[in-house]
Amino acid sequence: MDGFWLKSDLFKIEPGEDDQTNPQRYGKQLANWLKDKFCNLGYEAEVVPEDWGWCVICSRKPYMLWVGCGNMDIEEDISEVDPTSDEMIWHCFVTAEVSFIKKLLGRIDTSEGVNKLTNELLHILEAEPGIRLAEAS
Repeated sequence: MDGFWLKSDLFKIEPGEDDQTNPQRYGKQLANWLKDKFCNLGYEAEVVPEDWGWCVICSRKPYMLWVGCGNMDIEEDISEVDPTSDEMIWHCFVTAEVSFIKKLLGRIDTSEGVNKLTNELLHILEAEPGIRLAEAS
């Protein structure tokens, strides 16, 4: 799985946040924090829940470009995990989606947008002293 894994006590699990996603799928505070960072870079970012976690949509044209935010799987009951401890590993990844119609009309190269957003995401994460990049488990 591509992307970046991180540990931080900056992001907490909000009560009931997985009511908007799926059980034990978190990352709303991480997504909102990233949204603010991307808005500062000139994106008109918005946060939406998905079944797997939270999505920061950075642009919709000429294709959808977004950052997914979520947590690594939690084996035990979340009530037994301190989400601000080193036990919680967050994951961020960049994705581009081309609409079906645009795919029919021809190949659209998303690599430039994905690479730019990936580099910006890495810079944001590395610039924050409260974030430690981690290895996937």
